[in-house]
Amino acid sequence: METLYKFLLELFQTVENDKHFAVVRAASAEDISGDLASEEMEPQRSPNADTVVMVTGASSGIGKSIAQQFIINGYKVIITARRAERLENLKKEMESEFEETQIYCLPFDVCN
Repeated sequence: METLYKFLLELFQTVENDKHFAVVRAASAEDISGDLASEEMEPQRSPNADTVVMVTGASSGIGKSIAQQFIINGYKVIITARRAERLENLKKEMESEFEETQIYCLPFDVCN
């Protein structure tokens, strides 16, 4: 499994993908000069902060993973599913991990 992970990481972790998906890599301590290391950096607002995304089936599986990725990338996310308690658990988990998240839960069945 670890070999597969390394292979996929090498395959998809490219400069072109980083530019396309607006990925910002954290600099290591060696990359930062003494002057910059002593300065405190201000947190930047996500460029996605004004975009709202609605994810159905967000209580588990692919829907949950997609919702998590949008949340991690700073989008405002509306999560929907039939199981309200799982939606609330996802919301609490993401809010505890990321301070400035905006997640809205709508428990309903899309088929109805």
